[in-house]
Amino acid sequence: MALPFQILRIVTISERTIALRLDQLFTKMPQYAELVSGLKPQSRQLVTGIGGSARTVLINNLINSTKRPMIIVVDTLFHADQLVNDLANIIDDNHLFEFPVEEMGAAELATSSPEYKAQRVLALNQLASGNPAVIVTSVSGIRRLVPAKSQFMAANLTIDMDSEYDLEKIKLQLHQMGYVFQKLVAAPGDFSIRGSILDIFPLNNQDPVRIDFFDTEVDSMRTFDVSNQRSIKPIKQIQILPATDLLMNDDQRRQVVKKLQKRLTAEQAKLETKQAKKLADNLEPQIMDLQNGLRDPRLLLFADMIYDGNYSLLDYLDENGIVVFDDYSRITDAVRQLSGDDDEWLADKIKHFEILKKTSYTNDFKQVFKNNTHASLILSLFQKGLGRMRLDAIEDITVRPMQQFFSQMPMLKLKSNGGKSRIRP
Repeated sequence: MALPFQILRIVTISERTIALRLDQLFTKMPQYAELVSGLKPQSRQLVTGIGGSARTVLINNLINSTKRPMIIVVDTLFHADQLVNDLANIIDDNHLFEFPVEEMGAAELATSSPEYKAQRVLALNQLASGNPAVIVTSVSGIRRLVPAKSQFMAANLTIDMDSEYDLEKIKLQLHQMGYVFQKLVAAPGDFSIRGSILDIFPLNNQDPVRIDFFDTEVDSMRTFDVSNQRSIKPIKQIQILPATDLLMNDDQRRQVVKKLQKRLTAEQAKLETKQAKKLADNLEPQIMDLQNGLRDPRLLLFADMIYDGNYSLLDYLDENGIVVFDDYSRITDAVRQLSGDDDEWLADKIKHFEILKKTSYTNDFKQVFKNNTHASLILSLFQKGLGRMRLDAIEDITVRPMQQFFSQMPMLKLKSNGGKSRIRP
């Protein structure tokens, strides 16, 4: 539960008043000043003895003191949601984002949550654009393979009233950005074209947009109500973000098809006829869909074949950004658990000839951690369990949980100042 961040006014018998902001407690400590001064690129600091709501207060202090973009990594999606809820009380909604990823590939393929997809795109865009950002993610979020930052930025599309456009080229670009062609726009990620009219529902818009072209010029542009198709208001410009964080252009699509066909042929040669046919029956429809430009959630399994490197969320963070690993021991436990579960799931699919051998669709968390060159802050209750990790500084900030008074106001008053003070908002 988050600490209350309101101001309490303590009135003594001599009528002196003292304003105490709970969210500034850490800034008065000498350890805090050393901590902030040590937040330099390629540095790695450990903070021990801090837990619970005190971590939220510390993170808030760091955000206010440094004014630098920050990625906070926790162990599970559940704890990421909790931290976002805590931080939402003290951080502007325009700066706070979550990068949620299902913790198992099986769940990601089964659900492919549109809400999670939109949140990931918005988080990537906030980091890539260089705007103030606090991004909260989990171990599974760091394991997620994403396109290069340059490819994501190139996938942004801006349409305004003063420029000229080729509608066919826009259609191709929207398809590569992950938008799905529909007869009628119904949900974020949909687009439709009827004659010279383009309807598009961007992930970063509350309402879809209708753009009417006159040849190559934009004749009109307005938002409309998806339920009744009626116009809401005219607009002069629209920025369209990608509809997915798993981007793939035509060159990458053709490259993946070639790699899949080559690996499929090689593996079939090592199998018996019946097994080879079963593997082909499972993969050839997916290869055909790729050839035809169709998108399928199972494309996630080929993520390592799409990009020229293993990019992660940390690659979008500015070089002066900060990465906070919240409770390192729990993070390492989650890495071990997720890796083991994922290996078992993939092994089962390989056994039933549903995927190719050596299929890899995630980042190696330990490798991402090792290669991270940003200023890093590791939070842990204890120093043990870190192995031979290189640390530039260790700061111990011991906190104790507050006594629970459970509506016993007389006791709270007594504790506040030896019975000589009263507390009022």
